[in-house]
Parts: sequence; C-alpha cells; structure tokens
Amino acid sequence: MGQLESSIYSCVHRWRDSRDYSPNPEGTLLPDGSRWGPFRGATVIDPWKVFEDFSLELLASNFRWTEGPTYIKETGGLLFSDTIEAKIYYWDPNLGVSTLVKDSGGFDGSNVTSFESIFEPGGNGMTRKGDWIYLCQHCTRRVVRLRVETLLEQRGAWRPPSFCELPFEVLASETPEGRSFNSPNDIIAVDDDDNGPDVGKETDDCLPVVYFTDPIYGEQAF
Repeated sequence: MGQLESSIYSCVHRWRDSRDYSPNPEGTLLPDGSRWGPFRGATVIDPWKVFEDFSLELLASNFRWTEGPTYIKETGGLLFSDTIEAKIYYWDPNLGVSTLVKDSGGFDGSNVTSFESIFEPGGNGMTRKGDWIYLCQHCTRRVVRLRVETLLEQRGAWRPPSFCELPFEVLASETPEGRSFNSPNDIIAVDDDDNGPDVGKETDDCLPVVYFTDPIYGEQAF
C-alpha cells in the first residue's frame, strides 16, 4: 500500500468508524456508563508448547463479544467478529480497526423470525482455508464461506455492506436428519491429508473437510 493510498484509506477508516477502538483495559463503554469486559490479563496454559512466549498485548477495545480471530498472513492483519454487534472487523497493525461487514449473521431484513429478540445475531467462529473464509452464522443457523479478497476489499468501501450484499455460499443449514442447526459456533476447515487450517491447496472444485460445533444454547435464543 503506497503512501497516498494509505492516507486515503486512513481518512475513509476514520470517517466510517466513529467508535474509538484504541486499546483500553477498562473495557467497552456502554450507553449507561458501565464498562463491559475489562482486561485484567490472563494466564496462558500451553502444554503442547505452541507459543514462543506467553506475553499478551491488548490490540483493540470497545467491542461487545469478540469471536473468530483469523490471521491474514499476506497483510499481517486480523479478521474477527462481534456476535452481539453483528459485525466483522479487520485489525491492521498500522491503521487499527475498521468495520468490514454489518449483519454478519446473514440477516437480510426478512429471513429470521423475531430477529429483534436475538441477543447474539452476528457471525461467530471463522477460519481460513485457501482463498476462502468459513463462517458460522448464529441467527440464520448456517455455515457459509466467502472469499478472503471479498472481505478485504471492504477496507476501502465508503460504508460497511450488509453480509448478504456480498457474494457467498451456504455450505450447510441443517443436520442430516433435516433439523435446523441451533447456533453454529466454532469451525475449522482442513484437507483430508492436512494437519491444520493454513493456506492450502483448496480449489473451487475441491472443498475441504469442515468441522464445526452446534451448541444447544442456540435453541433458547429462537
């Protein structure tokens, strides 16, 4: 990204996101003046020796319930979702946070009954495989995928689009018995002979194996 392009993106980023996402250990400021989710540090347990060190850094604040962190190696940024705000965000190591998508749970205005009563209407777990992002959607009770570039292109958009305005594919919306899912939650996509969810050899004609959870609490929200 050149200097001029970076400056333009920074201006658009500030115009679109009036909320302050800078790191604040006191947590998200709610309309009633209380704080949600103060950061008090954490204890890292790593019996498999995955991490080189256990130091923690607070990258951003002012969210409600963050999920699905997905690292984008090419840009050094991070995709993540907020299930309550129903948005997908992108954290840039130089420019901070921008909103990429709203209505991340797949609500199109009419496809979810009693939508206003749902506490967590957004997307939840995300994972990357090849050129695709796989996403669990709460209120529409489904698993979908869309291209990484489709999401990243929204960094320069004048307004964050609704998820349903973007091209995406529905991979699953019901069990083999024909029952609707509860609230698809965590997800990972791998090849049969793969050892992890990194960028791999997936093509449009060859889907990976997708594993996801569907916790029972979703039934209580609909």
